[in-house]
Amino acid sequence: MLASNHKTLKRVLWAVLLFFCFNLALAGCSERSQSNRSAQEAIAPRGPKLTEVAPPSVLSELTTELASHQPQLSILSPEPEAIIAATEVEVKLQVQDLPLFENEELHLGPCFRADFR
Repeated sequence: MLASNHKTLKRVLWAVLLFFCFNLALAGCSERSQSNRSAQEAIAPRGPKLTEVAPPSVLSELTTELASHQPQLSILSPEPEAIIAATEVEVKLQVQDLPLFENEELHLGPCFRADFR
């Protein structure tokens, strides 16, 4: 019977020891995460990260000049679905209803950019 009590006492002591170790580990982690949160809050800016702003007035003036136009771009050659074996290709484009001008005051105007990859 003495051996049985000794085994039970040993199990209880191990359980208590594991309980305290586990609680100590949890307490250490929670303090660390709270200190990390406070450090991150101190660094992080407050308020909205993105703010919508009005477009520059220069663009508004150009938009009114172009409002009556509906530019369209067509590819004349090569034909759709064409298989091209050459390393150089001549591309023909047709642009309709795109007035090309430069505003004298703003030195800006509509442009066309083609990017072939």
